[in-house]
Amino acid sequence: MAESAGRIDGFGLSWVVTDELHIMKLAVDEGRRRQGIAGRLLDDSIAAGRMRGTNYVLLEVRDTNEEAIRFYEAHGFRHIGIRPGYYAETREDAILMRKDLA
Repeated sequence: MAESAGRIDGFGLSWVVTDELHIMKLAVDEGRRRQGIAGRLLDDSIAAGRMRGTNYVLLEVRDTNEEAIRFYEAHGFRHIGIRPGYYAETREDAILMRKDLA
């Protein structure tokens, strides 16, 4: 979690399954974006995953979320597949992305 002046600026949610770190959610308050918070949250999650012996990171991102896709690509993630209709409320597809840690 990222905080300043007693308020939450962003948070990340991830879990480890065997040797995989799965990023479930990474969110930054709209007014605090483009200040490196998301990068620090992602780096912290990856560091915690490494400590638990993970070899790679997986995540899904909406195929329409170009800003998030560019962010993850800039942090070493690559496209490895599509999850059709992944988001139940909109039936949008998700891009599955992976980053190897080895």
